[in-house]
Amino acid sequence: MKHAAIECLSSFQNSLSLNRSKHLLILGTGIAGLYLVGQIYVSYKKAQRRKKWASVEKNMVILHQFEQGKFTPNVSP
Repeated sequence: MKHAAIECLSSFQNSLSLNRSKHLLILGTGIAGLYLVGQIYVSYKKAQRRKKWASVEKNMVILHQFEQGKFTPNVSP
């Protein structure tokens, strides 16, 4: 009887281990999928900007600026 209980406990631990690795595989796949979708979105937005910049007149200058920081004071007089 004691041997059967140990076997039952051992098989239960093995199934938990398999479930854990299955969950980690699903989680890893989900994270990789989200990363891939994010990279595709960034690439799409970059292509849209390039297309917009290419459509301006020949002798036009496009000025690019960073946004002002959230806690940066205005330095202009």
